[in-house]
Amino acid sequence: MARRLSQFLVLLVGFSWWPMSCWAATGENDLSETMRRNYIEFVAAEADESNPLPFLLESVNDASNSWASIRYFLDSVSLDTFIARLKQPREWCEFIPLHLNIKACSYQELGDRSILSFYVGIKGYVTPDNAHLLKLDFQSKTKGDVFVVNLFAKDGPLDSSDIDFDIRAISVEDQNRQGIYLEFDLSSVPGLASSLARLYLATVARNKIGFSIEGKTWSGKPKFVGGQRGATERNLVRYLLSIETYFATLGMPAEKQFKQRVEHWYDSTDRFREQLYELEKEDYISNKYRERQNQEILQQAIFNKVEPVYVPEDRLK
Repeated sequence: MARRLSQFLVLLVGFSWWPMSCWAATGENDLSETMRRNYIEFVAAEADESNPLPFLLESVNDASNSWASIRYFLDSVSLDTFIARLKQPREWCEFIPLHLNIKACSYQELGDRSILSFYVGIKGYVTPDNAHLLKLDFQSKTKGDVFVVNLFAKDGPLDSSDIDFDIRAISVEDQNRQGIYLEFDLSSVPGLASSLARLYLATVARNKIGFSIEGKTWSGKPKFVGGQRGATERNLVRYLLSIETYFATLGMPAEKQFKQRVEHWYDSTDRFREQLYELEKEDYISNKYRERQNQEILQQAIFNKVEPVYVPEDRLK
């Protein structure tokens, strides 16, 4: 029971965001102009020596809601490649499970709907049937010169609702570089388990921090946000690094990609060890090899419309 509750809390804290803006109602020209304005702001932030991060992160938390958005430049990736890959739900299952709390990912077509399912659990090894299932409708489209992906679930765990993943990408080419300017938002409306999330943040995660600085300590060092806001930021960065890892390893031989991806993702998160450390590298990689095997079993079972039979934990190498 305690293990299952821990999974619920991981999921709740990881998905407790409020929408930053109503992009669905934005016209094509307005969206493109907004993205290009945002990119100019992002470049200015990159040049600011007081900002040591390779991304621009915004988050807000108050008594009633929280939201977060991250901006990033994906170097040497064309928009055509980005679209060709991320418009396919199955490709999301190649990078989303790099996040240590995603135990598996599956995809399926139901009539005119594309469904992505995330199986969320504790940081240790968990089989999909012991994780918590989140089913999201998948949509992608091009609005002018902006590529947009939306994952949405009306209902989530513990009475949460309107769980929303939004990614926007636009091609950028200037004197210094070319690639993709990327924006990634996560949002949801919390349910009845907000008190459980507060308990988690006050106990298990009481010493964990995010990336935003909210002041200085008595010794003059930066004071980083904690609590719900810190949890929001940590999860958002982990998902961003999953996307970056996926494209960084695309050119490698297919049989080597998974090995390279788990190593690259861990090393990328280890750059922010103070915020993102949870497991030693050996343990993380061992878990991910087992979870990958389970994901393949799960996806094949969905195709064949049978119940999956996972390899018992003590038999996995």
